[in-house]
Amino acid sequence: MTLIFPTVASRGSAAQTEPPSAVQLRLRAFQRHLALWTLQAWLSMFFIGAAYAKLTSPSDLLVILLGWPEGVDLAMVRAISAVELSLAIGIVAPLLTWRLAPVMAGSAIGLAGLTGFNLALHLGRQEFGFAGLNLALAAAALAVLIGRRNR
Repeated sequence: MTLIFPTVASRGSAAQTEPPSAVQLRLRAFQRHLALWTLQAWLSMFFIGAAYAKLTSPSDLLVILLGWPEGVDLAMVRAISAVELSLAIGIVAPLLTWRLAPVMAGSAIGLAGLTGFNLALHLGRQEFGFAGLNLALAAAALAVLIGRRNR
């Protein structure tokens, strides 16, 4: 546990913390990096699954499952799904090369915006379960964006 938490050295009557060592700093950076990749993979899998369901399901089933497609043309639902799919792939694009990091940042912004729009839509329809889900997805996309801002 000494690698994760700084040690406390007592000097006189007051306890002071030592600055983290280089090993501790690298370990924290690795843990943060791993957590961000896990979050990015989870977001990607979620949105790929959602896009696949909307791209392949008939419109009557989408109305039963989601509700909102009843007043929207099926082509619009498919277009939104295609955007979701491209953003989901973009959020893990740096797995190929870090040159695609701007694509990942753009995808995180796009997912946050899309889920923000969906949040407003579901709140307007008083679908609080879907609204909560979209709030969590927006928070995850923003966490990826903030966590990767130094890359």
